Amino acid sequence: MKDIIIQAIGFCGTAFLLLAFQGKRRGTILLLQIMGSLCFFTHFGLLGAFSGAAMNLLSALRATVFFFREDKKWANSIVWLPVFIGTSLALSILTWEGWISILPMIGTVSTTFAQYSKAPKMVRLLTLPNCPCWLIYNGISGSISGVITEVLIALSIIIGFLRHDVKKTEKA
Repeated sequence: MKDIIIQAIGFCGTAFLLLAFQGKRRGTILLLQIMGSLCFFTHFGLLGAFSGAAMNLLSALRATVFFFREDKKWANSIVWLPVFIGTSLALSILTWEGWISILPMIGTVSTTFAQYSKAPKMVRLLTLPNCPCWLIYNGISGSISGVITEVLIALSIIIGFLRHDVKKTEKA
């Protein structure tokens, strides 16, 4: 029963993250990513996959800061990029589970650049390389919902890109 609950929490995260890449606005994408990251923080923590849990908690914090980029001067500072990248590295070391801990760190760093971007198109494109890193980590960590999430997120990003970004190019 415990395993079912843990995977269900992960699937809640899946739902939020899939919806995120269908959003037209950057703010919508980031709010849904915050919710998805918090679900996966809990999911990985319960699985004992602490590198994944730490990176998801950091991801929720990062998305929260970047959500305010357009309205708050403090959130628009370039200093956030090295802060979040350095924190990703530090958390990877603190939660070291072997070479596998490198994968969520790479994915988190990749997504840091994506979320710093103000353009929804760039958020989608820069997030795509993160999927293979998390896919492998999820498989090794026993996260069924995580594996499914990464496959579906890659598809969702591609669909969102085609719906919102390719259409705009064709209309222009």
